[in-house]
Amino acid sequence: AWRVTFHGEGHQGFNGPYREALSALCQELQSSQLPLLIPCANAAGSVADNRDKCVPRPSATTPELLDMFFFLGQLMGVAMRTRN
Repeated sequence: AWRVTFHGEGHQGFNGPYREALSALCQELQSSQLPLLIPCANAAGSVADNRDKCVPRPSATTPELLDMFFFLGQLMGVAMRTRN
């Protein structure tokens, strides 16, 4: 993992800034600003459960986007190893 320091901001505990940064990364990855993920079928149709989930965008096949997916996989690995 890595250390996070937010200059000029207070935080509680050792993991506070780390978890906050990880949460911000996840929110940005799921935003419409990045072309990596799209809402799942349930979210698109507003039916059933898991409407808050995203799936990989099948059309994201450029070398730049594939590099982003590689980073996303590394980020998921860090999250699993640190249980965050």
